[in-house]
Amino acid sequence: MARERPDPDALLCARCGYPLDDVLDEPACPECGTPVAESLPETRVGSLWQKRPSLGSWLRTLAAQVRWRGLFDTITIGRNDADWLLRVNLALASVLLAGAFTEPRVDQVFLHTHGSFARLIGELLVLTPGAYILLRGLTAIERAGLRFFGNRRGGRITPGIARTVTAHASYGWVLAGLLATIGAFVGHAVLRPWYNRVGAGWILTRPEVHVAFALGGFFLGLLWFEILSYLGAMRCRFANPRGIGREGVNEAGPIPEPTVDDHAHALRRHAAAEPVSSPPDAPDRAGG
Repeated sequence: MARERPDPDALLCARCGYPLDDVLDEPACPECGTPVAESLPETRVGSLWQKRPSLGSWLRTLAAQVRWRGLFDTITIGRNDADWLLRVNLALASVLLAGAFTEPRVDQVFLHTHGSFARLIGELLVLTPGAYILLRGLTAIERAGLRFFGNRRGGRITPGIARTVTAHASYGWVLAGLLATIGAFVGHAVLRPWYNRVGAGWILTRPEVHVAFALGGFFLGLLWFEILSYLGAMRCRFANPRGIGREGVNEAGPIPEPTVDDHAHALRRHAAAEPVSSPPDAPDRAGG
């Protein structure tokens, strides 16, 4: 049975999902004891990539996945700069996948020197965009699955949470591309002599075998992407995006600046609410 989904506009405890809007003056969540300060959006300073995208931060964010709890406790929710991390990782993975599935052509061009280099480049130019579209679609399916199953279990996985979590988990796609390339190239080179000794060298000359090696490596990387996405979504299922709990603020934009009319309206409300003091009693002239 699906659990009731928390209020999308409430400030929640980041660990148990308890609404904190009415207990902000308390030191800790009354439900689980987590300090209230740890659930505030301001405590999420962002991953190293979100702070400053660069090659160095890309590598350090990759290394931070070893301690995935700390990584997903610090990512900011709803910021678009995580989308660039996804684009970079998908681009790298797409190039690697295209190289893996053109392994027979690479073998002909660089080892046997009877293949067409122009044809190899043409195949790479066709396969790379196709791989990118495929990985982008699989990521979108993963986001939808995280939201569906996470929210049915009582979480509050917003589109911003699903987008940011899968962007940081997309290193799994790079691993999938790398392992697919290793499966196609190294598997071919290492296993061909063994197959020749047992009289079955013809097996590795068939394209289907290279595809099988590539798919084996790809699914290992896919598994890592799935696991990291799930762990990140469960860790962030009650994460509060910036501006949560304030009227009119959501993940899409900042707080609007007050206008002159807003100030004038506030002054009129203040004047109407202020009690009018009566003048002091006049002296009794008749008796004075």
